[in-house]
Amino acid sequence: MGAARRADRILRARPLMVALVLVLAWVGLGVRLFQVQVVRAAELSEASLSERLTRRDLAPDRGTIFDRDGGTLAVSILGKTVAANPQAIVDVDITANLLSAALDLDLDQLRERLSSDASFVFVKRQLEPSEVEAVIEMGLPGIFTLDEPKRVYPAESLAAHVVGFVDIDSNGLEGLEYEYDDALRGEPGFVMFESDVRGRRIPQGLYETEPAIPGSDLRTTIDPSIQFIAENACADALTATGAQRCTIVVMDPETGQVLALVAAPSFNPADRS
Repeated sequence: MGAARRADRILRARPLMVALVLVLAWVGLGVRLFQVQVVRAAELSEASLSERLTRRDLAPDRGTIFDRDGGTLAVSILGKTVAANPQAIVDVDITANLLSAALDLDLDQLRERLSSDASFVFVKRQLEPSEVEAVIEMGLPGIFTLDEPKRVYPAESLAAHVVGFVDIDSNGLEGLEYEYDDALRGEPGFVMFESDVRGRRIPQGLYETEPAIPGSDLRTTIDPSIQFIAENACADALTATGAQRCTIVVMDPETGQVLALVAAPSFNPADRS
């Protein structure tokens, strides 16, 4: 009889034990939800937003360099840059093979770049719009294009030593491009927005932008006609004498303005190879 009563008490206590366990589980879940939704709500919301936010710098338009007649010696145009979000690429091998063929890139180096842990990498920069049409038509996940200023030199080798050149990030390295870099470069801006795992902007999400401030233009005293004549004279002198270098400076005797400044042999700033 005693054993039967104990068994009966245990059977009657089981529902209470199950109910107690369920109550404790719901209490624990409630406490956890309270922590997440109330106590740590601001902290977790900020962390989630930081993961969705994408920030991209906006390069400013670099100032134009003119000769004394208003002719263009150096100017920035709009180029197209192909970039990637490696985290959003579905198949690295297929993507690398297609981009390598379309953009004439080394396949192994491109595959390594697209396998990066970063969320942004350059594929190829400052291309003509026609060069990226095939890439856009492919619609490859994780691959996108950006507008980026590209420095060009319409006068080619004319006054090249005077004008100088910039690197791919539009930082002045030689000549006037270097000497007046602070004035020419302008102030960069930025765009910041919420994006999904593929790097695409989320409609109605946070969007903030600060436009870039263009750089100042620079007008020189170089006379293109006199510069051209002086450069030809220097080239002829090198041929006639076998000298390794020739320099000519032409100045206006009344104002002291430099009308031509030549150093030969010369080069094309757009193709320094």
